[in-house]
Amino acid sequence: MSFIGFAGMRLIDASLDMDVSFKDDVTIEGILPSRQLQRDIANEASETWHNTWVQPLVGMNTTLALGEDWQAFLGMDAGGFGLNGKQDLSGTVEAGMAYALGNSAQISLAYRYFGIDYSAHNGRDSYSSTQHGVSMGFRWLFD
Repeated sequence: MSFIGFAGMRLIDASLDMDVSFKDDVTIEGILPSRQLQRDIANEASETWHNTWVQPLVGMNTTLALGEDWQAFLGMDAGGFGLNGKQDLSGTVEAGMAYALGNSAQISLAYRYFGIDYSAHNGRDSYSSTQHGVSMGFRWLFD
């Protein structure tokens, strides 16, 4: 079994584009809006948001040997801690299995979850997202 703690930085480059458009049969309070009103609403509601920032990060990785060629692993980290905005927090959790292909190479299958919540100091711009799913990978280990 091995355990490694770490600290570092995470670079976040977030971008969100929102475009509003109407279908021909959409009504507002039972009234079919004119083409000009549809364009005005779409232009007013459409927006682009972009922000890049760096978060402090702490985390850990642990590995448990299940046999000569098999390993189970778990990695977790958390970053942000409210330093770059009114709300600034992100985190990753990954758990999986790895099979040794030789002395330094492994293939892995894991489940990964990543979440982020951000709100700017102005309170107007905010971003929240979660992503999760299965990942397959190739791991190269260095001694």
